[in-house]
Amino acid sequence: MSVAIHPDLPLIAAGINSQKQQIEKGMNKSCWLFSVDDIKKTIVPITAVSASTCRNVEEYQKVTRFSPSGELLVSGFTDGHVTVHKIPDMQLVFPPLRFNGIQDCDVDPNETHIAVATSKALIIISAEDGSIIQVIDSPRLNGRMECEFRACRYVTTRSSQSITKTQLFAVVNPISRGRGFLCVWNLPPNRPYPITGKAKTASVCRKSIITSFCASPIGNLLAYATTDLTIGIVDPKTLRPIYQIKDAHGFAITSLAFSHDGNTLASAGADTKCRIIKWPGLMRKKEHHLFSEMIYAFLSIILLYLAVYNTNYIILHRT
Repeated sequence: MSVAIHPDLPLIAAGINSQKQQIEKGMNKSCWLFSVDDIKKTIVPITAVSASTCRNVEEYQKVTRFSPSGELLVSGFTDGHVTVHKIPDMQLVFPPLRFNGIQDCDVDPNETHIAVATSKALIIISAEDGSIIQVIDSPRLNGRMECEFRACRYVTTRSSQSITKTQLFAVVNPISRGRGFLCVWNLPPNRPYPITGKAKTASVCRKSIITSFCASPIGNLLAYATTDLTIGIVDPKTLRPIYQIKDAHGFAITSLAFSHDGNTLASAGADTKCRIIKWPGLMRKKEHHLFSEMIYAFLSIILLYLAVYNTNYIILHRT
């Protein structure tokens, strides 16, 4: 139901629920770690641990995210549990936390803090002990219309003068009507928290709300998907849309993911399709990734599984 690729090692983390009987006993080992062997062309499960003791079979691991170095693995469950494990032994860093309305999580570049996006707030916690550092309430559109956070991502870029800049992006959607937009905070290198500067906002889509969001690992591109089935690419420096693909899927777009080098974007939808998009002209020099082909094959399988699960979930509740 969610998947992440280790930035350096041939490892894949995925959120996959246990059997119904195990879930009902509170023993849902949903957080899986897989090893990839590019020579043998195999993907082998290493271990699985619990991300929540919830007994509801309809709850699942919505967020799976490695830290930039790959030393930490963050998971977010739809029942509100957030867990942080060390890699590769999968030991808990601190006891699980619980928030209402988990939407997304991301680890900052220094791996000292974690941003947790809930519907009502963007919460900054310590990656060391889980203590809450700051709570940023969801903004109001035009000062009146209530909104919700949908996603969050840290983005680090380096200028031609080798100056490193870190920003925290968040997707915000109006609750009733309107269009989704981005918020971005600049994080000073000497004292990034608490975040004190005013957020810059930008509308990136014309009419729809944003359903999925991701950032290139090298910080040069942002991608989003909307309810009108559009996939858009945004320049993080200017917050201006630079490319759009309309009717990218036949049904709701549930997942977006860039490759490690930022050259390829994968999308998956509830139409059970996975789309792979190359970006000529925007790509930097190709780098060798030992297990990239295996990773993308597995990513496609997981994204399709997620799409099928969401489709079945929607049909079940409609009937």
